[in-house]
Amino acid sequence: MLMTTASSGIKELDKLLGGGVPQGTQILLEVETGTGPLLFIEKWLCEGVRQKKVCFLYSFDYSAETILQKFAEFGIIPKEFFKMGKIVDFWTKGEEYVRDFSKSIITIGEPTNINRVIDIIHGIWQEYRDNFETENGSRINLVRSATYSLSTIIMTFGFDKTYKLIKELTQVAKNENAITMDMIGIGMHTSMETKTFEFLYDAVVRLEIKEVNGEFKRYLRVVKSPIFDYETKKIPYEFMKNDIVLLKPDKKEKYTF
Repeated sequence: MLMTTASSGIKELDKLLGGGVPQGTQILLEVETGTGPLLFIEKWLCEGVRQKKVCFLYSFDYSAETILQKFAEFGIIPKEFFKMGKIVDFWTKGEEYVRDFSKSIITIGEPTNINRVIDIIHGIWQEYRDNFETENGSRINLVRSATYSLSTIIMTFGFDKTYKLIKELTQVAKNENAITMDMIGIGMHTSMETKTFEFLYDAVVRLEIKEVNGEFKRYLRVVKSPIFDYETKKIPYEFMKNDIVLLKPDKKEKYTF
């Protein structure tokens, strides 16, 4: 049986992952400061919108207003994103979640209880189920989601409660055949904690930044693939015209596969 895959929004990353992202895949994005993870996540979500998938961004680090400003900086038109995409704002103090799937921005207001976070996200999933019909037993519009970031959730609620949250939500996503990308900071947690989270995900992509001859260079590496059973080498990448381009090592040339 052929495996159904979707694009990450970055062609070279699709190839590194084995030809795209299989439906039902959960990706953990491990990042260092300065590697531009929000651009990866926004390209990820906007590609989902382009494919007419329902897209959620759970933001624990930025307000919805800031996210939209970042969209504009990256050349992404919010109106286009909101055709199918939604921002769930766990950062700004505001109105509580109301069962209203029509809202483009759902403001929660810094919940202080992890069970409240779980209930809210489950409610959003239920709204999705209630509003989108199925065809031949399959959901017409599959979901693509992202969490920014797990590190903030860990610092707020602790490792054990965050693990409970992510374990439950990755299982819900898998049951719905959705694909997700969740971000966690490198160096902000113990290596054991990071490894523990990696077990919950089908794929792990790591973004690193190093100083080389007085210049900072960014590198991408696939640590875990949903298809292959080996890691890739570190591949340099740059931001070019609001895009992410993987390069040949030490050359200003596009990477070829």
